[in-house]
Amino acid sequence: MAKKSARSKGYRKYYKKKETELTPKQKKWLLWGSLAAIIIILLIVFVPRIVESTKLLKVKDGVVQMNGNHWLITNQGTRSKPKYHKLAEVDGAATGFEETDSSSGIDTNIVAYLYNGSDEAHADMQYSVQTASSNAQEGAENYISRIVMLGEPTQSGEVQPTTACGRDAWQVVGIYAPTDMGDGVERPAFTQTGVLYVESTFPDISVVLNVTKDLQSEEDALSEEEMFALLHEVAETVTMAER
Repeated sequence: MAKKSARSKGYRKYYKKKETELTPKQKKWLLWGSLAAIIIILLIVFVPRIVESTKLLKVKDGVVQMNGNHWLITNQGTRSKPKYHKLAEVDGAATGFEETDSSSGIDTNIVAYLYNGSDEAHADMQYSVQTASSNAQEGAENYISRIVMLGEPTQSGEVQPTTACGRDAWQVVGIYAPTDMGDGVERPAFTQTGVLYVESTFPDISVVLNVTKDLQSEEDALSEEEMFALLHEVAETVTMAER
């Protein structure tokens, strides 16, 4: 009987492949490639934060340092960790008006500037300039519906696109009969109101200009064109900031 060979018995001989070592040049390129990847990741993560931090407004003891300027501000952070950015600057009052006051909400750094008529032509008029938490079109479209919180609407115009302060903007005019709040404050029979919402460089943030006129009769109201013209006169006092 023939003797079986090792191959026929199922034995196999394996040879260990010789490992190829990287040359010094290849090791160098691998090292530089790894370092480059790490640097790119760090740039992607930290550079936007560094750039943003250089644009943040300075805060001291919780107060934005505006140095006496009339700035409109937005907080792109949180109440505990605010990130204040400048939206626009108000440079004085429109012709026929004078500044009377400023007001703020929970965040005292986000201020609304208020102006009253200072001559006979604007005796029964006021306007405000402030930050709005909506984009311009949405703010204007929702404004008329919010008038019901102030009184009974009697007239409402259509929202119209326009441009103001070099930006896209939306405007609308309406009239309402103010609600008697029972606080003893004498209110006009009617109030005409016009708003101009101007887009900012931040999403869902705009600047809103609101002109109001006290009326004894709806016949005393400005025409829609006159109210729009006055809103744009006010807009000339506002300079929008670049992001």
